[in-house]
Amino acid sequence: MPEPLPGRTPPFEVTAGYHPFVDLRFVYAGRPRWVGPEGQALSMWGLDKPARVQDAHVAVPRGIGLAVHPAERSAPILTCTEPWEHANGGPTIIRDGGLYRMWYHAIPPDFWDPARGGTLTWGPDYGGVLCYAESDDGLAWRKPKLGLYRWQGRDDTNIVFGRELAGPPGLHGISVFLDPSAPAHERYKALYVAPIESDAAREWVRRHPDATDPWVATEHRQQA
Repeated sequence: MPEPLPGRTPPFEVTAGYHPFVDLRFVYAGRPRWVGPEGQALSMWGLDKPARVQDAHVAVPRGIGLAVHPAERSAPILTCTEPWEHANGGPTIIRDGGLYRMWYHAIPPDFWDPARGGTLTWGPDYGGVLCYAESDDGLAWRKPKLGLYRWQGRDDTNIVFGRELAGPPGLHGISVFLDPSAPAHERYKALYVAPIESDAAREWVRRHPDATDPWVATEHRQQA
């Protein structure tokens, strides 16, 4: 636990008045002790057996109450402004290099593949994409034109991953993280869900029979 007041030990004395805090760990809850019939402290090293022993507490805080700060409704900080953004969601925000950096999942208007009957399965030309935005204060965001992915003939996009860049399985539930031990060009990495096509799954089971869950292996062998 971080030390709230370096060089000091609890209990901490504070003046009367309003003292906001956001971590209950820094509120000293007091400590138990054993006392005699008159409330006098008893030593654990004493030889005399007291007539009666009862538990008590010392330094228990009084007059502390919790209150919720009133919420303030604000405008959305990131809206759908690009033609490939029919809907946005699932952001990951990392402060690095003096900037707030956001990676978010954008759903393009042509997300569903009509040939597949509007299911949750998509081919390389369909599915969501991962986009990038950055901000100086975490409130006002800009979407730099990175030129990493072309959208319907346009190179000025902020798309960094997905569709052809991700391959046929597409991507879902992507989360970006920073690896400080990696080389500079590999510091940003991501984990995501990519549905495996049935043919690829059956081929993997065929090549790795000893490394496959028996239930999964049986299912794919039956499908084959």
